[in-house]
This record gives sequence, structure tokens and C-alpha cells, in this order.
Amino acid sequence: MRHFQGYLRKYTSESSRLVIRLFAGTLDPGPEDEHAFVIVVHGTRSLHEVMDGLSALQSEDARLYVSLLEESILSIESENGTELRLQGECIEAQAQPYGPEEWEWLARANQERANDLDESLVLALSRLNRIVELLVEQQSRVDIKSQGHAPGTTARTLYEQHAAFLARLRSAAEA
Repeated sequence: MRHFQGYLRKYTSESSRLVIRLFAGTLDPGPEDEHAFVIVVHGTRSLHEVMDGLSALQSEDARLYVSLLEESILSIESENGTELRLQGECIEAQAQPYGPEEWEWLARANQERANDLDESLVLALSRLNRIVELLVEQQSRVDIKSQGHAPGTTARTLYEQHAAFLARLRSAAEA
């Protein structure tokens, strides 16, 4: 088996046989990514410890790196550094098309990502609107201050330059 990357979605055990289903691909899969990777470990040793380890990996919900170290030893390591080694009499692996659970997970993950992006956008727009309000207020103050000085004086020139700068900032913020 080649080195594989994916997310742990499901695992079950029947007697000493362990079936692990991994989700491959990204949140925006292309046709080449639309598969799950199913690993079957026959004669799993220390099954209870392995099940606890898989539970911990699943709760991390992190990308996993899977490789076959020997014919009967499988290594699963999370991007967070958690590692699990499985040993069995025989290990089989095969790619399968996404099932309903993978499509549902993908839809939920994409919806969460869209919601997060939407919240970020709303927050950024709120901050930008507040910045524009502050610029308008400051522009008004600077205009009033400049009127108190005669044209051509240093103070009036500085206030006019400051007002022009604030106007550029406001234009950039509203563009």
C-alpha cells in the first residue's frame, strides 16, 4: 500500500477483523479525489487498544497519513503528531467511491466553511464601515479647523493636505 492522506470517517470491528474507512480528497473534490479508502486488518492484535487509538484520532478530526510499514504493520499518524500502529495477520486496502456519509460530511464541512467565511466577511465589512465613519468625522474636524486659518498660511496648508489624505483613505475604503 502506498502512503495515503485522508480523514478518518468510520471504523468498525467484527471479531478480530477491523475495517477503517478514510475520506480522501479536499473540501472541493475533483473527479480523481472522489474516493474513500477502506483498510481491512485481519487478525488485529490488541484490538481494544487500537479501537481506543482510532477513537482518539477520529476526535482530532485531523488529516491522517497512512503507510504500510511491513506486510502486517500499518502506521497511522495525524497532522497533530498522534501516531497509531496496527498489527494484524493480513492488511488489505482498496479505494471505493464516496458513499452517502462522505457526501454528507463534505456538504456539512463546506457549509461550515461558507458560514465561517460569511461571518468573517460581515465582521470585516462592519470594521470597514466603522473606519469610514471615523474618516468622515475626522475630515469634518479638519475642514472646520482649516477654516480658522487664512489661505496660504502653513497651518491652513497642513490642514488641507491632511484633509486630502483623509479623502484618499476614504476613497480607498469605499472602493
